[in-house]
Amino acid sequence: MTSWKSTLGSSIVRAVATQNNAQYGVQTLDGVSLAVGDRVLCTGQTLAAGNGIFIVDNESWRRAQDMATSADCVPGTHVYVSEGTLFKNTDWYLQTASPITLGTTALNFQRSFPDYNVHRFGAVGDGKTITDGATTAGSAILTSATAAFTAADTGKPLLINMPSNPATGTVALQNGSTIVNGTGTQFLTDFSAPYYEAVMINGVLYTVTNVISDTQLTVRYAPTSPGIISGLTIYRDVQTQTTITYVSATQVTMGVTATTTASGLTATYGTDDTTAIQAAMTAATADGNGNARVTFHAKMYIVSENLGVTSAAGVTIEGAGMDRTIIKDIRPSTVNPSAGYGGQLSFVTCRNCQVRDLTVDGSIPEVVVAVTTPARRKGIFFDASSDCKVYRVKTTRHRHESIYAHHDCKNWHVFECVVTRTNSNAINLNSDGTACEGCNISNNKIDSFAGSAILVGALSAVIIGNDCTFVAPGSVGAGMIGVDSSARAIIANNILHDFITDSAGVGAIDIYGAVNDHACINIVGNVFTNIQSGWHAGTGAAVSLNNVAGTTFVTGNLVDDCTAVVAGGKFVNIAGANTGKVHVAGNTFNARAGSNLTVGINVASTVPAGAVAIGPNHYSPAVTTPYALGAAAALLGMRRTVSSTGTTALAASDDDVFVTANGAVTVTLPDPTLFSGGGKRIMVKNTSAQTGTTTIGTAAGTIDGNTTVSLAGANLSYTVESDGSNWQIVAKV
Repeated sequence: MTSWKSTLGSSIVRAVATQNNAQYGVQTLDGVSLAVGDRVLCTGQTLAAGNGIFIVDNESWRRAQDMATSADCVPGTHVYVSEGTLFKNTDWYLQTASPITLGTTALNFQRSFPDYNVHRFGAVGDGKTITDGATTAGSAILTSATAAFTAADTGKPLLINMPSNPATGTVALQNGSTIVNGTGTQFLTDFSAPYYEAVMINGVLYTVTNVISDTQLTVRYAPTSPGIISGLTIYRDVQTQTTITYVSATQVTMGVTATTTASGLTATYGTDDTTAIQAAMTAATADGNGNARVTFHAKMYIVSENLGVTSAAGVTIEGAGMDRTIIKDIRPSTVNPSAGYGGQLSFVTCRNCQVRDLTVDGSIPEVVVAVTTPARRKGIFFDASSDCKVYRVKTTRHRHESIYAHHDCKNWHVFECVVTRTNSNAINLNSDGTACEGCNISNNKIDSFAGSAILVGALSAVIIGNDCTFVAPGSVGAGMIGVDSSARAIIANNILHDFITDSAGVGAIDIYGAVNDHACINIVGNVFTNIQSGWHAGTGAAVSLNNVAGTTFVTGNLVDDCTAVVAGGKFVNIAGANTGKVHVAGNTFNARAGSNLTVGINVASTVPAGAVAIGPNHYSPAVTTPYALGAAAALLGMRRTVSSTGTTALAASDDDVFVTANGAVTVTLPDPTLFSGGGKRIMVKNTSAQTGTTTIGTAAGTIDGNTTVSLAGANLSYTVESDGSNWQIVAKV
């Protein structure tokens, strides 16, 4: 006999009846086929005095032994439900206060953690995606060998990527090439920047990445067909929403007629669950006890409008796991959301809310087809909400931000999420003029988008352990990780690879904004790989710092396998009217063979003297100019060894100079006027190996009024300081 007590002392029942029940005979309750002797918790009787734990019988049910008398009805008694479609593994407790008279006093049972499962509100979750759809020009029939259509599918909405509107002329392309050559084509007219179109060639869709001329364009992926493909018509791929009518297990009739014969088409169909899911969210918001959950099963739920909660406290939207629970938008890419919630899932003026363990799919293709201004549809949206979390969530195919904190969002956390195939910023914490603060973006996987992986405009942010791939941002401050107006930020242990941009001044990590915006930024221990095309006109970099105030550290980073399309690319670029101190040290910079990278660390002429301190960094291979300091040289801290006799000209980057060569050595100090603010010190010392004479000269000005001074013998040193015009000796040992 199964025990009716749990290991924690709670009573156990097999099922729960949350609505009025006849309490008679053998029934099926919440999907459970009951048997004589089963224990059932009744919580929804019309007369609440009839609630409690009952034993199933062939005739009238009787009260269970552990709740058969008034003395058994102890306030706070917990009851655990072991089975059920909606209420399996739920815990309930007796909320009624003493004194209790059984049969007279209303017995009110409450969920310990209220669960507003969307199926209780009518959701079906029968969404399905096929990838083998086929159409015939002039016909409304959609064929799929894998769909297994049924008569119940009649009337359901369907979203299909269906080629139409053929462009002019024919095209040819060769296996392994990404260049499409057209005959009689007018690509400049048919396709418009920024090239949100795709083309279909031989039934295969290719993303258009650039239009070279009226007769030539490039696509993202090379075809796999052998040899040269020629004489083919090129089409645009258009998303269409319609409804379907059942024909057979492999065919349905659409509400539109296909203009093209094509196969391998992607389509999604199913019951529209928008109303049911929103009803569950509204009920959870109204619950008001601070721990309500809106739960989903491992199904695909079709929606046709944005969903959300307003002024909620402690509401959790929870699925059965990433890629197991899928909320899929079935609106075509040309449709903007109606006035209402700002994202597919939204939290407005909420606190202590979270979304977790599900996938939010915006259904917008990697490219938006034949649309000059595509719909701006966000994924998960927060507005004026604090202490909120996004945890183990996947967002995909959104046209605008995938995860977005609009303004005044405090203590906002995004961690262990996957953001993929997004046509704008992936995770955007943007103050929009109102402060966001205390935010943590950690351990996320972000790839394939046309904006920043992480864009932050906040008072404080921690960005740690994220893996970012393939970004093509379009403006300054749109790096893989972009930080604007942040008083404090830690950017550490992130992996950034395959960064692509054609925009001036953009870095894979990009710190930008107005002067004095940044109080303290730490860029530490990040790994950059395959950073390419990111040096437009020689002004971009792996790390770009612009108008930085306070203290910024760039240290312990590995920049590996990098190249620049335009000569003059840099690893680190420091620009703007910086008013703080930037420290760059302990980094490893590896350039790709044949790279155009010629400058290691660049300090622009707009940067005040003394604003930058550069310590030892490693270059492999060595770059032409490790440090480019502009007209206003920065204060640097570099150690240099002179190991050969003859003349060695020191750079403005040199600080401590040790002579190990034995013999006649001349060391020439840099022009003291480079340090317009003065204060630059250089120490020159003969080591024990130098028993000869080291002559110290200067490129301009004098040294204590002399053109040269000498160190004759081992273990002697001079320390000189620039006063902006000449060098002054401040120490002699």
